[in-house]
Amino acid sequence: MALSGEPGTRFGILGPLEVAVGDRPVHVGGPRPQAVLATLLLHNGQTVSTGRLVDLVWEDAPPSSVRGQVAAAISALRGALRKAGGDPALIETVAGGYRVPRTLALDALTVEQGLAAARREAAGGRPGQAAAMFRAMLKLWRGPVLGGITSSALLNAAGRWEELRLAALEECVELELDLGHHRELTGELRSFVGEHPLRERARAQLMLSLSRSGRQADALAVYDEGRRLMVDELGLEPGPRLREVHNMILLEDPVTREPEREVADVRPSQLPPAAFAFTGRQAELEEMDGLLDSGDDAVRVSVVSGVGGIGKTALAMAWAHRRAERFPDGQLFADLSGFTRGSRPAAPESVLDGFLRALGVPGRRIPQSLAERTALYRSMLVGRRLLVVLDNAHSADQVRPLLPGSGTCRVIVTSRKRLGGLVVQEGARPLTLEVLPPADARLLLRRIAGRRRVEDDADGEELSTLAELCDRLPLALRIAAAKLAVGSAWSLGELTGSLRAERHRLNELRQDEEQLRNTFELSYLDLPQTARLAFRRIGLLQGVRDLAPWTLAALLHTSLRGAEELCEELANAQMLQPARRDASGQRRYTMHDLVRLFAIERAEAEESREQRAEALTRAIGGLLALAEHARGHEYPRHDLMILRGTAPRHHLEPPPQLDADPMAWLDAERATVVAFVTQAARLGWAGLAWELAATPVYLYEMSGYFDDWRTVVDAALAACGETGDRRGEAAMLLSRGEIHNQRRQFTEAETTLAAATRIFEEVGDEYGLALTRRYDVVTRGYRGDHEGAVAELWKAVAVFERVGDTTAEAVTLGSIAYHHTTVGRPDQAEGPLVRALAHPLGRRTKALLTKRLADTYHELGKNLEAVEAGRLALRLTREQRDQIGEAWVLLSLGEALADVDGPLGRETLASSVAGADRLGDLLLAGRAHLALARLGGEDANEHLDLAITAFRRLGAQPWLEKALNLT
Repeated sequence: MALSGEPGTRFGILGPLEVAVGDRPVHVGGPRPQAVLATLLLHNGQTVSTGRLVDLVWEDAPPSSVRGQVAAAISALRGALRKAGGDPALIETVAGGYRVPRTLALDALTVEQGLAAARREAAGGRPGQAAAMFRAMLKLWRGPVLGGITSSALLNAAGRWEELRLAALEECVELELDLGHHRELTGELRSFVGEHPLRERARAQLMLSLSRSGRQADALAVYDEGRRLMVDELGLEPGPRLREVHNMILLEDPVTREPEREVADVRPSQLPPAAFAFTGRQAELEEMDGLLDSGDDAVRVSVVSGVGGIGKTALAMAWAHRRAERFPDGQLFADLSGFTRGSRPAAPESVLDGFLRALGVPGRRIPQSLAERTALYRSMLVGRRLLVVLDNAHSADQVRPLLPGSGTCRVIVTSRKRLGGLVVQEGARPLTLEVLPPADARLLLRRIAGRRRVEDDADGEELSTLAELCDRLPLALRIAAAKLAVGSAWSLGELTGSLRAERHRLNELRQDEEQLRNTFELSYLDLPQTARLAFRRIGLLQGVRDLAPWTLAALLHTSLRGAEELCEELANAQMLQPARRDASGQRRYTMHDLVRLFAIERAEAEESREQRAEALTRAIGGLLALAEHARGHEYPRHDLMILRGTAPRHHLEPPPQLDADPMAWLDAERATVVAFVTQAARLGWAGLAWELAATPVYLYEMSGYFDDWRTVVDAALAACGETGDRRGEAAMLLSRGEIHNQRRQFTEAETTLAAATRIFEEVGDEYGLALTRRYDVVTRGYRGDHEGAVAELWKAVAVFERVGDTTAEAVTLGSIAYHHTTVGRPDQAEGPLVRALAHPLGRRTKALLTKRLADTYHELGKNLEAVEAGRLALRLTREQRDQIGEAWVLLSLGEALADVDGPLGRETLASSVAGADRLGDLLLAGRAHLALARLGGEDANEHLDLAITAFRRLGAQPWLEKALNLT
């Protein structure tokens, strides 16, 4: 060991005092300077006062000039160093005394550090390396410590180094005995015991070396000799270790027999073979390459999770084999049996036993406790570049004791659970596997089935269908491909056809011992009872692409918080997949199709038909109640301007996102509404179907979701017809008529609304008739019958006023105002509008009526008032994200602005045209083009032609006549 700045200056005390600079020995003077230097070296780095030097060097007879002699000795030492080319400043003068640097190159310090390193090697399970390091350190003793120095005080201080040598030799011999070097050690141990006959450890080691060499009688004689000495000289019996070895020899314990030799430098290579035809996953493999980054001292862990059959182990093995050369010290592998049929999860103690043996630790040296095994395992891996693959883990607690402590190691954990605890506490990198992309799924099928079996499918359409029926789940794909590969029993078309039937799909996806159902069942059985119930109930939902926790709250009749926790529990078990946060901020979850089929099977097997129906009724009734709650934010009462029936509601705790933004929440649940209406209709629950279809109509109107609107109406209408629900049938015909009006299909609207009118008259529903009348008069207006329209609307107003539907009354008054304004009677329009706006109204209704008021003011020549009303209406529509309402308000505002600020009016009307084109609203487009044509300019004729074309296509005769009057 060399001093920084003085690489060639070395000191030695493990024998006669020695100083050297490079290869040149330094003569440091006579006994006094040597004793002074030895004293400073024994106090390595500590200040030694002059008085202390005097006591240790001169002992009981210091001369009167002793302080001068101390100074002279220090000066002589510095001179000697200087003369040899060393640094005299290595001997420092400090307040009250002298010292040498702690970093001095001293053989005793080298030994201390070397012995500590040897002990670390031994604790790490590398006895051969440890023993070699002990032997190297023992060679640094050149004789008695500080031989030649006569000071008894110094020799007593140096005695610790002699004791250190003896203890190190005993530790070294212990290791070499474990390595099977008993025969080679016998002679050395006889000499050692002869020199130190009362050292019991050495005597016990000599007994073991003799016994293992087949010399049991000699070993027992060594014990007898030692016992006699101890009794005679100390008056004591031998200690427990010596007695234990004596008894083991008498009982012929295996430990006293010749052991098998240790295998040195074991390099485990335990990886199972990589999966045949591993396909795709390039992005995941590249992400796992991040494990190879050097990073900090922390061990790097990747947790690969996913549903059973997703290919977690295949990915881990593919990566491990491809990167094996990066781990020259070996690869450990353990199947933790977290989800293995007929097996309990592997105990960490058992796994560590296997790992330690694989690393070369003899069975007798493996500790009993988990903590000790973990400590030994981690010690052995210090500094090693080794990969540990922990497959099929059950929990974070199972994995933690198996993690190395060294940052040079890397770990891959696979599990059906997300093992979030490892991510939080150990900084593991989570990698959740999804199903294969379509192209990779088809390629996997081809590679396993063989191209010959799929060559008839030239365009890949049949193969794509097969991949989708297998949910693009690797295990399912492999089973299906194997069915094609093993013989001619199945053609591609036949196999695809057999899998189309959902009820039999899991039965078909089995090949020998591989059965997809078993894979899912292991995860299912691992769930607590409540989570199993939640899983089954989710399987009851048909057509639901993803779900929010409120759905589960309804299915289980539990709290929203409880449902959220269950969703996370199922997601952690990979039985649900976290999908996204929707536009309202809700966390949504999805379920793989094949997992859903298993959930359906469990529900049908474990729950009665009544229980399943009750749960589904709660879910659909829960959505109906929540949709009505959302509607209540728009209308003073959620039952205004809508027909209601007697379908069961299940009143849930509203999700906070619903109250924060009702429209965004309802929009986020739009697909759920479609799925629930369709399922309710299929089950013959007509009441639930038509009421749920009717409740979010205002969302469909505002956002132009005509396809969804038509889907729910058609499904509910069919169910009402099959069950004889006449009122529900009329309600859906009314809704279908409204769709036709919105789509400007006036002939179809008139026919459909007439059918609704007949049924409402048949069942005596005055309110339904009034609502139908309000929509029916739209067609009258387009035909130019504004007088007839106004008369019918006043009849509807009377009904709404009588039943207390203030919103319907206000909207109908707005329609009356529209007809008056259209035929040039704006003075008669203002009154109904003022009356309508006096009612408590939701924002959408207020926006509609304010827009009507802007039109009326414009016709009355009150342009500033028209602009003000138009801007208020625009703000209201934008607050609700009402795209259709906004486009119509832009028309009214643009017409008013044109008379106040021509360029701004033209720009606003152009925005209305853009909105109309985006929404596909021909009437709005025609009217906006007509307004632009009236402004004149170079493009006036072009706008007029576009307006005429739109009105002709719609059959909107009054507006067509207005446009033709400009030609």
